[in-house]
Amino acid sequence: MAEESNESNENQLKRPYDDDHPPAPPPTAPTRQTPPSTFDKAMPVDVLFDKMVRVVVGVEPNKRTFEIHKGLITFSSGYFNTALNGRYATEASPQTLTLKIEDPKLFELYQSWLYTRYFRAPAPGPKGPCVQVTFEELVRLWDFGQRYHVPLLQNLASDLVIQKVGIEWMGPGSSAVRYAYAVTPVDSKLRKLLIDLLGMTGGAVGTLTAADKTEQTSAYPREVLVDLLSVVWGPQARRLDQNGVILMDWCQYHVHEAGVRCNKGPMKASTKASVKKEG
Repeated sequence: MAEESNESNENQLKRPYDDDHPPAPPPTAPTRQTPPSTFDKAMPVDVLFDKMVRVVVGVEPNKRTFEIHKGLITFSSGYFNTALNGRYATEASPQTLTLKIEDPKLFELYQSWLYTRYFRAPAPGPKGPCVQVTFEELVRLWDFGQRYHVPLLQNLASDLVIQKVGIEWMGPGSSAVRYAYAVTPVDSKLRKLLIDLLGMTGGAVGTLTAADKTEQTSAYPREVLVDLLSVVWGPQARRLDQNGVILMDWCQYHVHEAGVRCNKGPMKASTKASVKKEG
């Protein structure tokens, strides 16, 4: 299985951290409402598309202002719901939020998803619609959902990682994996997903030559390699082909409230070519 190029990823979005500047801590809010983690919880259209709010993202010279319907952004996000509907928010207060630490290009993908359920429209491929989002973008969107309490966004990002591997047979690059480990706790569903896919498909070192193995494994932190070995050599070790990936239980990698389970997996291999939307 091929591995996504790290070099191409680096040109997609501005990185929020490097070796000298670790990831910014999650934003905080006084309280957080519980946002939905499945799409069966709906709000009336007149509530979702009510008033407009402004979100100022980034800093100069790349700062951008986004206008979004208040109902949309508060319905799916615990953070934005608290910020715009919480005890300190009033009708008279300016409905403008400033997110200096965020990348406008990433927020644009989030805004696109709010309105269309797409990050970018899928493109036709020989084995089904290809996901037009890189692994690193998906990891960063998952992290955005983690920090702003948007479980629907996290779950879609996880689904697209699985879909990208299963349909395109392309493994996450080391850049995406390192990013995920930099911004998530040890029990993260995202870590489990990436490590399971790498270990069960051979996407990390299993399909590489001996020379390539040394180069690729050196790109991963020790923590990643230890987790990877637990999948490759653990009691539940198994290998998956493309159909096996598609037939995985997707929900095990989702973020849900206690006792909640969705119907997002496994996707039947016979229906993979009919996938039209990302979420």
